[in-house]
Amino acid sequence: MTPQKKRDIVQLAETVRESLELEVPIDVEEAVKRLGGQVTYVDSLQEGMEAMVKRTGERFEIVLDKSKPKLRQRFSIAHELGHLFLHMGYLVDSDRWQKSDDYKDAVFFRFGYSEEEEEAHEFAAAFLMPEEPFREISELNSEGGKCQIKQVAGHFKTSHEAAFRRGKSLGLFSVTV
Repeated sequence: MTPQKKRDIVQLAETVRESLELEVPIDVEEAVKRLGGQVTYVDSLQEGMEAMVKRTGERFEIVLDKSKPKLRQRFSIAHELGHLFLHMGYLVDSDRWQKSDDYKDAVFFRFGYSEEEEEAHEFAAAFLMPEEPFREISELNSEGGKCQIKQVAGHFKTSHEAAFRRGKSLGLFSVTV
């Protein structure tokens, strides 16, 4: 992903979050509701999938595997919102949105590490962990030059790995978990 593409994705995530007037920690189910969609929990999805987003008329539905941990579900919802905006054009590209239910791949699955998956991950991280609050919380939870990732992740209601990756992406963390 190019640096410009990353900046554009982060800006889109910020715009969506701000337009919905969401506070940290982000209530992802409320975000979906405010955007006109719904979240549905199912016993299982196809072969290892955790989540998917699909167009339902002029609205959308995010379907989640209910057996996954809550923190994972939160990130999955934000990830699917990334697909919704970036790859299906919801509220940002009416032509793409109108074609999204005719397009065979209009239902995007959280599978693999394609460019689309990386973009949706970037959106989710920026949506759930906005840069300014992330920097502030990371600084407040640092001892002896080391960030206490557990507290940062807890503040944003994300996994330790998601918080670490966000910090690394922002240039705050340089070591591996």
